Amino acid sequence: MEVFTPDLTLPQLEQLGEVFLQPKQAMLMLGVKKTTFYERAATDPDWPKPIKSGGRTVVPLSRVRAYQKKVMAAACLC
Repeated sequence: MEVFTPDLTLPQLEQLGEVFLQPKQAMLMLGVKKTTFYERAATDPDWPKPIKSGGRTVVPLSRVRAYQKKVMAAACLC
């Protein structure tokens, strides 16, 4: 799934085939530590946001990849 729709619930996203990461996995992919990850989630509108549902927190893989793609595209414009 390429487009993330924040209006959908976690079960709805799962039904659409979205793949989710644990926050630690997303942190590894983004190359940041826990504090930075959550600070960026609170302040950067483009940062992949964690989703809390019940007792678990997940990060949509599509959002992590989209952010990485955007950062790489910006780096290539230099």
